Amino acid sequence: MSSIETKNINVNGLNIQYLAAGNRDPLLLLHSWPTCSAIYSRSLPILAQTYRCIAPDLPGFGKSDQLPENHNYWSYATFIKNFMDKMEIPQANIAAVSFGGAVALIFTSLFPERVKSLALNSPPLYYKKELRSVQKIGLQAMRLSPAVRSLMFWAVKNELPLAYKVLGRDVPTRGPEADVFQHAKNSQLRAVFDSLESLMETNIEPELDKVSAPTLVFYGSNDDKYIKSAKVISAKIQQGKLLEVPNANHHLVIDMPDLFASTLIHHFSSIFPQDS
Repeated sequence: MSSIETKNINVNGLNIQYLAAGNRDPLLLLHSWPTCSAIYSRSLPILAQTYRCIAPDLPGFGKSDQLPENHNYWSYATFIKNFMDKMEIPQANIAAVSFGGAVALIFTSLFPERVKSLALNSPPLYYKKELRSVQKIGLQAMRLSPAVRSLMFWAVKNELPLAYKVLGRDVPTRGPEADVFQHAKNSQLRAVFDSLESLMETNIEPELDKVSAPTLVFYGSNDDKYIKSAKVISAKIQQGKLLEVPNANHHLVIDMPDLFASTLIHHFSSIFPQDS
């Protein structure tokens, strides 16, 4: 079984950390908000038997430097292009979870020639629509006040339950998800809340008709907040397919890494059997 290496690369002056495993057809893996590449640590050994897997910490997350400008879907999409250029990857399959899925869709709409196929686990369409009132109030306060943002960042890092409730999450207290969030605590304040604002305020539906790559959108049957988004996104994409995973939650990659990996392999190999 292929080993996982932690590597660093300089991309336009930014130190970017990434996980690498395998040596065949490239598969780029983009993480969710506010996590990091560690979400893929248990699925990479399986995926690396078939693909050359590359999972970066997006700028400002994990141990990667943050961008000099705002961190939004479009700036992250441009970063992905620059990262692929630096890695000398002309084209790749892309898998992504949640926020990373929206970044992957924007990237594909801007640079369609760089994407062979997409596999997206619960990408958001317009996250703000799914929020409860208390979350909207808390997030609006963070947008308006740097002091509130700093306080919230401190509260999340110290695992205060109220802070996680505002973000629509429970505190990950044990198991693989808790391990991932320990890695994610290295993330930087500006990147975390810039990208959260992009997640909240951006409706990506107008960009979907520009996505021509074969795309699998899959979601857990227990992931109520993202089911509608998954259905709309798969329907709007020219070559979109939809898959419901029974008894699964939002982070399938963390809770069921073997199933997550096999879902990707089945999708990509069904389109490009010569790569499997």
